[in-house]
Amino acid sequence: MAPYDGRSVLSEAESLLFVVRPGFGDIGAYEFAGSSLDFVPPEVVDAFLVRTVFPPKAEVHIEFSEPLDTIDARAAANYELRGAGANGTLGDGDDVVYRVQPRYMTGSTRVVLEVDESTAPLVPGLFQLTVRGSSTIRDRSANPLDGDGDGTAGGDFVAANHAPIVDAVPDQVLDEKTTVTFDVAATDADGDRLTFSLDPSAPEGATIDSQTGRFQWTPSEDEGPGVYQVAVQVRDDGIPSLTGWTVVTITVREVNDPPALDPIPDQVVRAGTRLEWMATATDPEKGRLTFSLGDNAPSGATIGASSGRFSWTPDASLIGQTVDVTVVVTDDGEPRLSDETTFRIAVTDESTTPWQNPLDPADVNGDGGVSPIDALILIDALVEKGARDLPVPPRPPEVPPPYLDPSGDNSLSPIDPLTVIEALVEGTGGEGEASGFVASRSTSHRSTDTRVEPPGELCEVAVDAVFDEWERLLASSKSHRARGRVARRG
Repeated sequence: MAPYDGRSVLSEAESLLFVVRPGFGDIGAYEFAGSSLDFVPPEVVDAFLVRTVFPPKAEVHIEFSEPLDTIDARAAANYELRGAGANGTLGDGDDVVYRVQPRYMTGSTRVVLEVDESTAPLVPGLFQLTVRGSSTIRDRSANPLDGDGDGTAGGDFVAANHAPIVDAVPDQVLDEKTTVTFDVAATDADGDRLTFSLDPSAPEGATIDSQTGRFQWTPSEDEGPGVYQVAVQVRDDGIPSLTGWTVVTITVREVNDPPALDPIPDQVVRAGTRLEWMATATDPEKGRLTFSLGDNAPSGATIGASSGRFSWTPDASLIGQTVDVTVVVTDDGEPRLSDETTFRIAVTDESTTPWQNPLDPADVNGDGGVSPIDALILIDALVEKGARDLPVPPRPPEVPPPYLDPSGDNSLSPIDPLTVIEALVEGTGGEGEASGFVASRSTSHRSTDTRVEPPGELCEVAVDAVFDEWERLLASSKSHRARGRVARRG
């Protein structure tokens, strides 16, 4: 016999006489973990089948009332899973006995039996689970299993149950981003309550009502096209709890969505100078995109079919003109879809003032419309630094907004906000810009422009009390000169 530390001196040991008496329990060659005061036998509390279809795997989980002796719990001979076979009757010659491999963690109350389906697959039908307790399954205090549940140790646990039968579901076909819905039906020969669930391999977002069996799924853009095998499981509440299943094939068709061109701003180019830039676009299906130009493209303009690189060198005959150009992008889906956008190119020359918007002289901030905001920008510039000549950059018209020279004389003076106001009076202003805006600014400068009578007088430019689009027009009309004017101050 060895002491607690596992050491013994055999040379001095005497012979031992060991007599087995009734009620003896072999708890294994390890430290006793139970209690000598424990006389309550363990029982089977629950047993159920856990199955996955993709990949195929079956386990029988057995729940006991207390922890078991580890050696007993891990002994495969203590368990038997039997199927009724083709004739549906247990105990005759065509029964199928499945090989099982127990897993048990010391101190737990659950044994997991891995079912080997290599010789015979689990099919819906009648099954019987036996847990042998007459002489082998014991708890940690060596109490044998109370298999028959009569309160007395001993006896095998034997339970038979019919697995649910799940009706086949027809194949489903749908477009991506639409919803497929169907009901799964099942029956149970024992009248057990049934619970529906999806195999873990089901696509993301797929759901099934656990009580009614109603399935729903909306495949995303990325999930089409594709073919999906969805396994639906139905579990009963019998002992052991068993599972039936069916596999539904769902085909998701691709639905082509049009590509989208990124915005293309209006361009300015000098005659004889090559204009180049890159068109870009996105496609929901991430397909191959092809760029092209519309029928209104000017002579000599090109765009790379794959790259989207635009190139054009206008000649002198187009100086002072604005050309509309349409860019088209087409995908390779079925059917082929496209998107297009039209932008403007203003052609200038060396004599063009670099501080004037070639697309619209009165559009100071370059937003595509004319409003009192444009006049106010000029007034602020006059207040800040006064009237002045504007520098000429080496490569006009490469000057970003604001364009401070609506009058085109290469200088900033009160004439420039007046040019904007006159454009508003003529109705060329953009709708909606700065609607409800209130401005009350004025500035005074000595003018030498011959359009101001008489030259050399101190002039005042004022834009104030502008409330909405109608008020802006009134503010610059002849009947409201006090609200928007170039006037001589006496």
